[in-house]
Amino acid sequence: MWGIFIAIAFSIISILFVSYLSASVSSNFASNLKERLFSIVMNINTLDDYSKINFSGLMTRLIRGVDTEQSFVLILLRRVLSLIIAAIWIVYCLMNLNEMYAFAFAIFLLIYAVLFIFKLNQTANDYFKVKKLNGRLNNLFRDKIVGLKTIKLFSKEEYSSEIFKKAADDAFNEGYKFQKEINFPSIFMVVLHIVVVFFILWGLFIFEANNQTAVNLFLALLYLLYL
Repeated sequence: MWGIFIAIAFSIISILFVSYLSASVSSNFASNLKERLFSIVMNINTLDDYSKINFSGLMTRLIRGVDTEQSFVLILLRRVLSLIIAAIWIVYCLMNLNEMYAFAFAIFLLIYAVLFIFKLNQTANDYFKVKKLNGRLNNLFRDKIVGLKTIKLFSKEEYSSEIFKKAADDAFNEGYKFQKEINFPSIFMVVLHIVVVFFILWGLFIFEANNQTAVNLFLALLYLLYL
């Protein structure tokens, strides 16, 4: 009875924690980003200032782009926070089986989390690199369609087809590599799910578990399948 009460209380608290933290962080991120973009746009006085902006989309797409980024951050935070909550609950349940086994599982999760954060940081750096290349390509494209050559003096080489083609090729190649690299977090999550399931099933197999612990671990497995 006490175990059921703990499970219900933990579930309610975790849901409130994940929902509040993910929503507040993503909202603050979008708000700060919009303020920064608004400040940049309001301080544009010359064509020189305008040409220095390296966004991945044209100016008319800024707000929609921010909303997309906010949705991505929200989904990522919810997924990561949910996995952290699930890991804490699984460690708690495994402690009822064997404390050393639960400790080994916690160490594995800690090492795995460090590797995941390191790789995610590399992916974020590549993401901003792709954003910058796409921004340069958009600048060249914008300059062509608004006819800035008639307003401002530019060297012929700067607007040659070779430079435009190189910018397009760079943006495509880096974007293609990033699209392959962005699959890494999904693969990482799948591998983590498999290892966690193995830990749970192996723990239930080699240790004697009471009915409440077995039910709790079974619920944890269902939650992992949901994620």
